[in-house]
Amino acid sequence: MSSFKRPLEFNNKNSKNDSSGNETSKYTKYMSNSNTSSLSFKNSPFSSTKSNRGVTTNSLSSASHKSSLSSSLNSTSGGGSLSSSNIFKNSNAPIVQFSSKPKLNLNHSNNNNNNNNSGGSSSTSNSTNTGYSNHHSNNNNTNTISNIKPINQTTTTTSTTATTTPTTTTNNTSAASINIPHKQEDEDFDFEFSSQFSAFTPVSQEREQTENESNSQALFLDEINQNLEQSKQSQHAKDRETQFRENKIKTSKLYPISDIDPLSISNDINECCEKLFLLPKQVGITYQRKGITKLYDWQKECLSRKDVQGGENLVYSLPTSGGKTMVAEIILLRNTLLRKKKSLFIFPYVSIVTEKAESLQEFGQNMQFKVEAYYGCNGTVPVPPGNGMFICTIEKANIVVNQLIEDNRIEEIGCVVVDEFHMVGDGERGETLEMLISKLLYISRGKIQIVGMSATIPNLTNLQRWLRGSIYEGNFRPVPLTEYIKIGSDILDNSGKLVRKLDPLPPMPHATAIEKEMPHIVSLCLEVIPAHSVLVFCHSKQLTYDTAKSLASLLPAHILNHKLDERETLIQLLSSANGVAIEEDVKAMIKAGVAFHNSNLTNDEREIIEKGFKEHTIHILCATSTLSAGVNLPARRVILRSPKMGGYLLSPRQYRQMVGRAGRAGIDEFGESILVCDAYNAEKAKKLVVSPIDTLISMIKSDKSFQKIVLDAISANLAKNIDEILDFVSFTLFFTQRIAPTAATTLRPFEKEIGDAIQVLHTGKYVQYKVSDKYDDESKPKEYESTGLGLASFRSCLNIQESALIHQELKKAQEDAIVISEDLHMCFITTPLFNLPPLQPQHWSIYLNLLHEMDSNQTNKAKKKVANIVGINSHYVNYRIDEQRAKPTVEPIYQRFYCAMALRDMIHETPLHMTSKKYALDRGTLQLLMQSSSSFAWMVSFFCKKMNWNALELLVGLYIQRLDKGVKQEITPLVEIPGVKQQRARLLWNAGFKTVKSIASATPEQIAKSIKMGKFAEQAARKLIKEAKDLLERKSEELREKANELLLN
Repeated sequence: MSSFKRPLEFNNKNSKNDSSGNETSKYTKYMSNSNTSSLSFKNSPFSSTKSNRGVTTNSLSSASHKSSLSSSLNSTSGGGSLSSSNIFKNSNAPIVQFSSKPKLNLNHSNNNNNNNNSGGSSSTSNSTNTGYSNHHSNNNNTNTISNIKPINQTTTTTSTTATTTPTTTTNNTSAASINIPHKQEDEDFDFEFSSQFSAFTPVSQEREQTENESNSQALFLDEINQNLEQSKQSQHAKDRETQFRENKIKTSKLYPISDIDPLSISNDINECCEKLFLLPKQVGITYQRKGITKLYDWQKECLSRKDVQGGENLVYSLPTSGGKTMVAEIILLRNTLLRKKKSLFIFPYVSIVTEKAESLQEFGQNMQFKVEAYYGCNGTVPVPPGNGMFICTIEKANIVVNQLIEDNRIEEIGCVVVDEFHMVGDGERGETLEMLISKLLYISRGKIQIVGMSATIPNLTNLQRWLRGSIYEGNFRPVPLTEYIKIGSDILDNSGKLVRKLDPLPPMPHATAIEKEMPHIVSLCLEVIPAHSVLVFCHSKQLTYDTAKSLASLLPAHILNHKLDERETLIQLLSSANGVAIEEDVKAMIKAGVAFHNSNLTNDEREIIEKGFKEHTIHILCATSTLSAGVNLPARRVILRSPKMGGYLLSPRQYRQMVGRAGRAGIDEFGESILVCDAYNAEKAKKLVVSPIDTLISMIKSDKSFQKIVLDAISANLAKNIDEILDFVSFTLFFTQRIAPTAATTLRPFEKEIGDAIQVLHTGKYVQYKVSDKYDDESKPKEYESTGLGLASFRSCLNIQESALIHQELKKAQEDAIVISEDLHMCFITTPLFNLPPLQPQHWSIYLNLLHEMDSNQTNKAKKKVANIVGINSHYVNYRIDEQRAKPTVEPIYQRFYCAMALRDMIHETPLHMTSKKYALDRGTLQLLMQSSSSFAWMVSFFCKKMNWNALELLVGLYIQRLDKGVKQEITPLVEIPGVKQQRARLLWNAGFKTVKSIASATPEQIAKSIKMGKFAEQAARKLIKEAKDLLERKSEELREKANELLLN
């Protein structure tokens, strides 16, 4: 008796692209030599000839069951499709999957084993179209199976008879033919073989075969009947997978398409915008005012493609500084101006959001559409009606889309562009971005154009499959980049070849390795400045400060005397930014044309330093790695002080982001990067500069991810049962990148994960069974709907863990008491639950002193009451001071309360530098805490709204602006004016300007007396008055729109 060993393997190395550009995978089946028989499928998609769909198919031979098998098959009747579960439980027989519900006709027919049409021969068929291959031995008796995916069959098969008779070939094999008729109009008919399989075991003695034959046939027929019935229930899931594998969403033409040959016109911006992109003349004129007179060749080529112009989804990648953003802008302008739809432009960082919103304002003003920045607590929600561009962070874009879906207004969006598209593979933020895009893909079905761009995406085809769109990829870079490695005194190119040698380093026996490198860093900077600029990336915040300080002290006199007036103005601006004189060391850096850039700086300080670097007042900027992605600050030369950042070796993507800053288009003829390392890290550095970028993968990979998927799908009314949730999952990148089917998988991948998620959500009271007046139909899948808690979590964009904790906390606060006489309690409620600054040993000593002050001072009685309600006492603080290990269930509460005390001081307008000193938290960290708390308060406010906690919603809402700006309640209206922050708002209030209207109606001279800006006072006053007038106009317009909406309703 022969046995077969046929494991199914997923072979990544054999992955290739099919004719549609989609990645397909090869399954390899290994078979041992044996005398086998086959079961063939004649005149059907299973036959080994080329079908009418143009797909070559294979056969399955059977040698042992001869005509008796055919007889038993002939007695089978009924319809349905074969299921994905094992037909032969005990023998691991082949699984046949169909994606329609054909009638199964099994009859006898005579077939010769040498007839090619019967599929009886064991030759290898051509499976190029399907991307599957079969590896087997040369023995003619070896049976073969191929995974087949026929497409677009147009012929109709009505019926076919199948009989078997003993053959006269030398192998004495026979075959049974099975025909599966299907409807002519079923264009998406699809089937596969999957899972492990083994053939029937032939029995050498005829007597044994005769005795066991009837039992085998009965088992065979029972299993077929059971699985045909089971497959009916899973057919919809298979059809969905078929549609997904076809990888095509029918996209109607969304935009008018130019019929002009792109080669017949020049790259002039006016000519291209007007004739090729069909945009108003004002677009080209506005670009000209910005200094852009013509397009690069690749920009023109990409934008003139019919699929892009028609509105198909697109993912494109080019090196940094290649002009990707302008392509995105023109696509968005076409949507806004030609389709009159809303456009979302999504960026990962607030700094880029504000910069891009400011840049696009001119287009909005010239062509009468709105341009608004959405980040933190900024941005109008619900989104006002009408077309416009909304520049958003990832989180804010998710809130906007959820709101539009809930209000049945998603059709108002026409285009969504995502910059830094590789962020979809970045932790929790990547998961949020993937969910956002998946929702848009699922609900729009080609009616919303989705565009992703990045300089660092290696697996573009994978993302193209996800977006169901097209790809554009190029290597164009307007400024060539040359990469070097510095090891000791040697400068090598990226191939490891010696280019030149620097002067030997002087002996410094007591210096650290980094300090010893400083003379070379100075030398490399002096080769570039003052004519051009240098970016120095350092692996820690402290090192940015130390490097800048050292550089400032080592630069020669002719550099120190450069642009003295501009640098003095920069020092004044930095001093006035926070109302306190800057440190002497920082002054010395600025006077030398050197600065540092890290999270310790306040937003105002960062903006001033970035502007100074762009204007070339600052020649050398020492920064942490976050600058490489967060701000557009290119330089002639980029120096990386180490191949490690934050204690970890740089990834190829991080390295590319950093060196991509080298070379400023329109200013530099070339760019250079130098990676500094010691001999110990030399090999790692050499490998880093030539390593390919890491493959981008989905961040949906945990139970919490599936819970979020299910809750979003149900709450947004995108799905109400498991079948529809599975459909929604098929639109995620996670599904696109899913592991190939194995013996354990079914036609409904991830059904278990989704079922488990529903169970958790049902137990947690986020979803419930849908109540129906009709009697329950057991054959229909259960339907679910969101509870109030589920809707509150969805609408506020809080994750499951956050919403559970905040629900418990707010419910308890309402049942017990909320101390409204002291802001500390509301500051605690609005302090984020996670990602807070960790408490170090010095903080616990400060903590204890603050608690003692509450006990000893009667004026702090309300604070003490809040501490008791929250559960804070000095015993745990003393425990932590004694360096005892943190208790995971207790520590987060103490961490939040410590941050809440700092927030309470800041919204009482305690100067930032004083709060920083009191709580031992740097100013940048405190400012980030204010911003994150303001955003969290905004989310909690929406949570309360959906829970119908109206009083609490209003109370939390009062703290959104206060936390964001760090102000008392009375001046919150003034800080709504763009550019007006706490200090200026307080000066205006004290001068008698207590409303926006009073500022809008004042004269520049009146305002100038109060804002104390020296020679810039009157200019600032004029701008302030204009901003106040614009704010009043926007508010009045919003009121008019709301009134019109109420009238229409």
